[in-house]
Amino acid sequence: MGQKIHPIGFRLGIIKNHRSIWYTNFNKYAKILQEDTFIRNYILKNLKIDVSDIAVLRNIVNNKIHLLIKTKNPGSFVGYSGINLKKLVTYIKKTLFLNFQIHIKVIEIIDYYSDAKSIANIITEQLEKRIFFKRVVSEISKQIKKSNIKGFKIQISGRLGGAEKAKIYWVHHGQVPLHTLRANIDYATAIAHTKYGVLGIKIWIFTNEILTK
Repeated sequence: MGQKIHPIGFRLGIIKNHRSIWYTNFNKYAKILQEDTFIRNYILKNLKIDVSDIAVLRNIVNNKIHLLIKTKNPGSFVGYSGINLKKLVTYIKKTLFLNFQIHIKVIEIIDYYSDAKSIANIITEQLEKRIFFKRVVSEISKQIKKSNIKGFKIQISGRLGGAEKAKIYWVHHGQVPLHTLRANIDYATAIAHTKYGVLGIKIWIFTNEILTK
């Protein structure tokens, strides 16, 4: 069953944590969930910065929201003297009418070739520049092999190279044990808009095993 469900959702509560952590009454659940979705979509779509992950932690009692944002360019995200963070906080409060205190912590991705979302963003950018897909995957694979990981899988699907019929191209290296719950699998997807249509990108990265009691 490990190959048929989301690799991260499969491991939630075992070795993976939820990306939204808070508790509220049933009547407020939908509203808060929509707020979290709005914050993520705004950061990912409107801010032209490569962001890998966004975690939202809420303290309903103390009226505080903590955003943990992973990116490979923390300096560009924060801006000079934190001006970009101030603009982001102001926009979120004004748009969602929030009285919460918003704290943002930016985490730098040191080795972004071991981060699935960063790899997916790099492949998307190169495919949209009309670089041949086999060359893109080959160059990325060489860089990933230099990272401290145990295995990876890259899959691209769609009208590859302008083919009339959609097909799937994938590259696999090392171990990617999707069935093993203790295996720390990082998974990400992306969409590349090309001249011949949309290409779907999926990345699996097996970094290590997490042994719990």
